[in-house]
Parts: sequence; C-alpha cells; structure tokens
Amino acid sequence: MLDPPGYLDGVRRLGKVWYRSVFSPDLPWYSKEKLERGSFAAIAGIEVRKTRVVRSPAVAHWTALAVGDCCLFHVRRDKILRSFPLGSSAEFTRTPKLISTSVTGGAALQPAPSFARGVLHLNDQIILATDAFARWIFRCVEKNETPWNSLNEAFAVDGAFSTFVHDLRAGRQLDDDDVAVVRLRVVAGEDA
Repeated sequence: MLDPPGYLDGVRRLGKVWYRSVFSPDLPWYSKEKLERGSFAAIAGIEVRKTRVVRSPAVAHWTALAVGDCCLFHVRRDKILRSFPLGSSAEFTRTPKLISTSVTGGAALQPAPSFARGVLHLNDQIILATDAFARWIFRCVEKNETPWNSLNEAFAVDGAFSTFVHDLRAGRQLDDDDVAVVRLRVVAGEDA
C-alpha cells in the first residue's frame, strides 16, 4: 500500500542500493563528495484495486503518491477528471521538491509525499508523466485540445512513441528533458 512509512522505507532502501552500486574506494574525492550529496528525482506512483461492489459504475479504486512535478492525469470521456499533484502548466517551477538518494541525509531531508484517491470506471485512462510531458499535456488542455488521443495513437504502434516525442521536441512543443509516460486504460475483462 502506498503510505508514508512505506514510502520512506522504500526511499531509504533504494538509496542504499544505489549507493552500493556506484561507490568505489577508488573514486576521486570530488566524486565521493557528489555521491554523499546524492542524486535527486521526482516520482508519481499509483496503486489500483478492483472494486468489490457489484452493479456499480466503479470498477476500481486508485491511490496515488507524488513528490515533485511528475503528474497523474485521470481522464474520463475526453476530460481530465483529476490531475495530481499539479493542476496547470503555470505550477511547474525550476525547483520542485525532489527525493534524494543520499544515505547520509536521513529521512528528515526527504520531502513528504502528497496523496490522492479516485474511482475508475470503464474506459477511463490514467496517465503518469514526468514533468516535461505533463507540462505539454497541461498546455494542450489549456488550449482545449485532447492530448491523450495523440498519446493513444503513439502507443498503438511499437516505436511510434519515441517518434512522437521527437516530433514534439522538433516543433518546440515539448521541453527538451527526459520523458517517461505510463498509460493505463480500464477495459472490460473476462471477470468484469
């Protein structure tokens, strides 16, 4: 379950794994200093649980966790039902809260995560996106466009997503930054 104690334990554990994987006694002093400061990242995660209520339009419940400016978008009938943790393109800053891999800083330095919950219906979509792509989604929505339709097309063919991102960057619609996107669609299954 996504919860504050589990989140902090996971961050500490992953920080130690990362530290052990990159530490070497032969590192120059400046690399060791950088290693002690750690690396920093934003995160958005989701847990989805099938609902137990029969004859309800809700088929699942979601719980999300976020630190920084990675975003979750809950889309229903071509509209954003919920965005989390940010709500517009104007909310992106150059200094978002970030998780540190530092094993010496301790939990006190880790920013507290934000949490959100929602209910999924058939045909809903959840999109998790890193900051540059999330900002592009917000900009599209602010112009009354439906960016998830283009995204769905880009995910429909192997390799098309990287071309899609390249074209957005070339057209200066997408900031030149790392991009990661996860899309979940709620569809009827055998036991639905």
